[in-house]
Parts: sequence; structure tokens; C-alpha cells
Amino acid sequence: MAEPDLLGELLVDRPLAATYEIVARDEEFVLLDGAVHRRNEIWRQATDTRTGEVAAELVRRNCARVLYDVEPARVVRS
Repeated sequence: MAEPDLLGELLVDRPLAATYEIVARDEEFVLLDGAVHRRNEIWRQATDTRTGEVAAELVRRNCARVLYDVEPARVVRS
């Protein structure tokens, strides 16, 4: 697990047909109306526990104002 990852656990009473991972893609910080926003896509990746086949599904496109400091060099002016 990398440092910026969040970790969760799903408990079940029988084996699952797939394992799941939630990932953020195409992340960037943008300046909108004078405030920094984080723009990204949230994807769910399901891996079949029998075959190893991976399927990805876009869950949400996100653009939200951040309330923490971001290094100015990481901010794209939009």
C-alpha cells in the first residue's frame, strides 16, 4: 500500500467471485474562481478471483474544492 492510499475492508460469510479496488485517475489541481479544486475520476476495478481478469468501471467524475494547502507548482490554471 502506498502512502496516499486509503484502506478499507469488506467482510463476508462466503468467498467472493471478485476482489475490488477503488482508484483515482487523471488527478489534477486546478484554480477555479480563485480557489484550488481537485479534479479526477473515480474507478472501481474488479478482479475475478478465479481467472484474474480485471474489469474497470467509471464510478464518478469529481471536481471539489480543497481545504488544504497545495504546492503552487502542482496547480494548473484553468
